[in-house]
Amino acid sequence: MTTSEPEPNIPPRPTAELQTPGASLLKTLVITAVLLPSSSIVVAWSLIVITNNLDVAYALGVSDTFLNGLVIAASGLVTGLIVARVASMRGWGVVGPPVAGLIVGVGIYLGFVAFEPGDMFELGGLSLITIGIGQVIAIVASTRIAGLPLAGVVVAVMVLGIAAAGGIQALPEAPAEVLLVLDVYTVEDTTTGECSGAGELAGVIEGSEVLLLDISEASGRPTEVGSVVLPGGFEGGGGCMFELGNPLGLPVAGYATIDFFPESDPGVPYGMSLEGNRVIVNLQRAEG
Repeated sequence: MTTSEPEPNIPPRPTAELQTPGASLLKTLVITAVLLPSSSIVVAWSLIVITNNLDVAYALGVSDTFLNGLVIAASGLVTGLIVARVASMRGWGVVGPPVAGLIVGVGIYLGFVAFEPGDMFELGGLSLITIGIGQVIAIVASTRIAGLPLAGVVVAVMVLGIAAAGGIQALPEAPAEVLLVLDVYTVEDTTTGECSGAGELAGVIEGSEVLLLDISEASGRPTEVGSVVLPGGFEGGGGCMFELGNPLGLPVAGYATIDFFPESDPGVPYGMSLEGNRVIVNLQRAEG
């Protein structure tokens, strides 16, 4: 009678499949891309709750430019910290992703601000996408490497982000389009919509002249820098509109320090708004 030898004690194979490096990288990328905008929203609303004011910049006594940078830095920090925990990073490695998200986000944002010709930077969709992509790359990369290689990646992404910001800002701006709008007017031809000023604005008509004065602090006092003869007006946008083109050849922001005075009545009050590439000058009836 033969006895069989006992089978070796082989531990059971794990049922869970191991993730490939590519799948793990994709998972981290997706998580980061989802968390980053979510963190921005959470940070923004947290500041509103803390200050109890929808105008957080005013409540904190800072500019909108500084506040935007603060939100970008905080969202990168929060996202990086969560990603580090999800990736089961330990020790000093946990510091890498949040620091990378903060530094790269602020670095690219400051690049946009530095290339902004005006005094106030407006954070648009394209700049947000550029900053977000830079932060995602930095956070994901920092979960894979550490030490000097991580520092090199952070610097490289910052340089690329600033270069991208410079390239975008270097693109030629659309030429400014100045529109003079009257809120009191008469329609002279209902078929074509031709119109002209009425009442207190009766002198603002085709062929009349509007003086352009520079009121910037640099000039010290209003200085006449040009004039424009009004073309025919047409009804539209809730008023009588005169298309003036770009009489001074300035970018849109350049008209922020220009006053418009009708030669027929320099005392007519007006308001100005800058919308895209349009400078809208609205002549209004005097308050009475």
